[in-house]
Amino acid sequence: TLFIAGLSATTAATRATNNIAAFTLTGDALFATTDDTAVENDAACAGVTIANWNKYRIEAYSGHVKFLVNEASKQDYVANLPDQMMYLNFFVDTEVGGAATLDVANIRIFYEDIV
Repeated sequence: TLFIAGLSATTAATRATNNIAAFTLTGDALFATTDDTAVENDAACAGVTIANWNKYRIEAYSGHVKFLVNEASKQDYVANLPDQMMYLNFFVDTEVGGAATLDVANIRIFYEDIV
């Protein structure tokens, strides 16, 4: 319930932290989550098998955050968005304290100044 993969306002954020825009887990289901301190969006990403290799993408624009998995749009939020500078953050927790691994490849992060 603490897992996140995405953007957060602090480098030590978990699912319980405010100001995130990230893929999260609830049980074994993938969710797209944004949080702006007191209120959040949290909706399931239907049709994603999390045990498979998947391509996850978060696009953050002024006024909305879009979540895609394998190039398919899963959620596009326009309210309850973080309003702070964000860090790339992966937080992996285990249910019984055992080992956890996260395989990550080909990360691209870029900022565009849109005028």
